[in-house]
Amino acid sequence: MACRLANENGYLSWCRNSYLLTGVAVGMLSHGTNHFTDLAGYVTFLTAGLNISWGSIVYIYNLMAHRKRVQMSLPITALTVAGVLLNFCLFISVLLVFAADCDPSLMTHRKLAVLEVKQQEDSSYDL
Repeated sequence: MACRLANENGYLSWCRNSYLLTGVAVGMLSHGTNHFTDLAGYVTFLTAGLNISWGSIVYIYNLMAHRKRVQMSLPITALTVAGVLLNFCLFISVLLVFAADCDPSLMTHRKLAVLEVKQQEDSSYDL
């Protein structure tokens, strides 16, 4: 049982560090004033993604390697692996959505789209 708890604590540590790095990256991108802080924010996002990727891989590997030793049934192991993969997928999707939302090249396209919609609305009022 101690082996299983050590493995879970290790995984939770990887997750915690990834979430902390994500918070730092959000702060850098939200309050950054130059390109250097934007670059540092994206590198921090990348580090957080690598951190949770490595932590998930190590946790799943250790879970499979020590499953019989800690007397974990196959359905519980599958459920745990599914939870880890769900956490990983949600983290990466949120990371990508936020990174895309902060990307200046995408913001200019969004601003142009908003301007086009406003122009169409103004022209419809003229009729």
